[in-house]
Amino acid sequence: MPAVAIVASMLVSSPPPVMDHFPEEQNPSQVLLVEDLRSGETIRRENAGAAEEIRFPLGESARLLFALAGLEERLLDPRRRVPCDSLCWARGGHELADLSMAVAFSCDAYFRSLLPEIGGEPIRRHALRAGFGPDVPSATAIESADGFPGDGWSATARQWIEFWRGVQRGTLGLRSATTSALLAASGMAVSSPRGLARGLHDPVRRVRAAVGDTEEGAWVTGIRHLRGGGPWLFALHVRGATASLVTARADHILRETIRTWEHTSPNRVGRPLPPVTER
Repeated sequence: MPAVAIVASMLVSSPPPVMDHFPEEQNPSQVLLVEDLRSGETIRRENAGAAEEIRFPLGESARLLFALAGLEERLLDPRRRVPCDSLCWARGGHELADLSMAVAFSCDAYFRSLLPEIGGEPIRRHALRAGFGPDVPSATAIESADGFPGDGWSATARQWIEFWRGVQRGTLGLRSATTSALLAASGMAVSSPRGLARGLHDPVRRVRAAVGDTEEGAWVTGIRHLRGGGPWLFALHVRGATASLVTARADHILRETIRTWEHTSPNRVGRPLPPVTER
């Protein structure tokens, strides 16, 4: 059953948790989980069961799986620069791209050039270890794709959240050099190639997110940093929506949840909640 999946999180003190301020079932097309990257605590959710079942394209996270496999197998030097050619999505290319730049700007030329050196089997193996199996594309499908990641990569909201938690906590990499390189790359991953996620408002730090379309609707996944809390992880899938609509909806929900969180913290209890204007 199509639904929306949002995932976020935070550290909650003695006041009522943010989740108590929002019904768990509001719109049958929406599913919400709220979890803090640090604590793993659920803060807000709607139709949470669907977040364990609905699958959506893995987005930019697949680029980090490429990096994880290459680094762990000692096949990839994160400092190596690859010429970006005219076949990249970016008009004019990215000139010379290293791992961080390739992840940040989804440089097609970088991944296409180095895919033969990494190979499909290491990427598939590390994808399974990261929790994305068993329907991860085969090694042959990965290698034969027109660029990376190609078709067939998908995840549930829960799988996506657990993967990013592993990246941020350094539990996916076996060596410190791997963890450092992954964090450096993920720290630059600011949006999808077409920049649709830039509509997610963050006055302090740009939201890292990826946006895409499916046959059923649109999805957005990302990381949202907060002052004095978070970061929050979120994933949203909306039936029948466009990418721009789902981005605006995610922005509204995040701002609404953040304001509620701010006004239920110990030092701000009792103050009225400011309105959030729907966009």
